[in-house]
Amino acid sequence: MDPYLEGWLWPDVHHRLATAIADHLARTLRPAYTVRIETRLVEDDHPEEELGIMYPDVHVRARVTEDAPASSAAVAVLEAPLTLPLIAPTTVRVPSIRIRMAGTRTLVTSIEIVSPVNKRGAGLNKFRDKWRQMHRAGVHLVEIDLIRRGKRIFEHRELPAVPYLITVTRAGRPATEAWPVELEGRLPVVPIPLLGEDPDAEVDLQRILDYVSDMGRYGNDLGYDGPPPPPELSKRQLAWLKERVAAWRAANPK
Repeated sequence: MDPYLEGWLWPDVHHRLATAIADHLARTLRPAYTVRIETRLVEDDHPEEELGIMYPDVHVRARVTEDAPASSAAVAVLEAPLTLPLIAPTTVRVPSIRIRMAGTRTLVTSIEIVSPVNKRGAGLNKFRDKWRQMHRAGVHLVEIDLIRRGKRIFEHRELPAVPYLITVTRAGRPATEAWPVELEGRLPVVPIPLLGEDPDAEVDLQRILDYVSDMGRYGNDLGYDGPPPPPELSKRQLAWLKERVAAWRAANPK
């Protein structure tokens, strides 16, 4: 994973990933299934946590005021030294991939690429509630979390503290398959459960992300001059990232 993609470019990365995964599945699944991208609107009730990361900065405007004359008989009304803009909730478009039975449109598998809004505040609670509803309804659930900040959708004491997590929860099973991924690690080939005796489909997530990154030409926008979006990386991760940035610059001279 390129941690720089977790910043202001993430909405574009998210949409391209969803499209590339859906296109791959549409080519490989038999005609009994349909693959669609379904977009829902999610209200980000804590947009201040994304200021300077995904949303434009909101600046504080300072005012300089003059002291009232000491001889003034009236009490001077001073202007406030700061004007602070109100930060209103922001509506975010979040695409998901749905695999359905052709004809009946019965939902078989839901593939969610996790957005930052899904990992905090009301967005996190709604995501978990929706996940429980679909699991009770007998839907296979796949979660792809490539965002380091925020709370995990799944919290379990046996999960290691790694940046990224992919999970597959099969309908009717009381367990979740999990792929914890280090920053330096290769993203896995993810099984996509289907109905009955149909074998799992497969999504090579690393290959698809590499394709999306190449088509998006993200390095041209990022430049890789400053640090990646928060949280801070460890010394080991920073050393690895420095090597990757140097390799990219050598391959893409100005």
